[in-house]
Amino acid sequence: MDLDDDLIAIVDTIKKIKSDFRKKQPGSGHLREPVPLEPAGVPMSSRDTDMLHKFACSHPAYLDWQDADLAGVPCRIYQADINQYWLDSTKHDASCQSFYPTWLLSAYSLSAILDALKFYEIIDVGSGDGRVAYCAGLAGLRACGLEIDGSLVDLQRQIAVATGVAFDAIRADALLFDYATLDLKCPAFVISGLPEMGGEMLAEGVMTALSLDSILKEKACFVLLGKTGRDQDVYGWGSTIAKFDLVIDDIIWLPTYWTAEQERDTPHILTRFST
Repeated sequence: MDLDDDLIAIVDTIKKIKSDFRKKQPGSGHLREPVPLEPAGVPMSSRDTDMLHKFACSHPAYLDWQDADLAGVPCRIYQADINQYWLDSTKHDASCQSFYPTWLLSAYSLSAILDALKFYEIIDVGSGDGRVAYCAGLAGLRACGLEIDGSLVDLQRQIAVATGVAFDAIRADALLFDYATLDLKCPAFVISGLPEMGGEMLAEGVMTALSLDSILKEKACFVLLGKTGRDQDVYGWGSTIAKFDLVIDDIIWLPTYWTAEQERDTPHILTRFST
């Protein structure tokens, strides 16, 4: 997969920011993530930069912030306490993975990449607080977040209203949801769950449903968030890829909450059905 220079620069800069963040900002028990204060050093528009900050400022879990220079980029490091949302998300028997968010910057760059690949819709499966759908909305894509936890769905809708960014927040069990009701044209499904934490179940449920639609089967993309480490089993997704005869188009490494203090980032594996 060939990315244009701006997208490559965004991904590379995010990795540099994360690397410097690890060195300068020791970990804590809360979610902490940097967002550039201005587009200088990061090829993104002032409008998009402002809207990432607006997401954080509209999110009740974000409690504090501090400014710092990371890899030569002026950033605001936000701190959030997500414990209550995490606890709420563990109460659902059908919930495959409790709430662990990616970084806003990673959600933004992933959405920009999927937009450049000419997908019309982004469906975030297990969408948590809606940050992937929010960033997809920023990119002008039709965006939908599927989430089983009602408090997280309410949070998504609250953020959409406060920021004016249009995306759909649907409370549903992704394993039972009728995807035909979304009237999809050329969708990218982001599976927001690690394979060993129930993401495999989510992914295979969606893939089984999509495999019955011959038109969508040819056009759908699945973004699988893998484990870090060596590629012994396609970062945890080997059995699913073999079961559904998936083709891997690319692997993009981006920071997430759970890899913020690790040297390696989370592999985002772009796959599709074999045709």
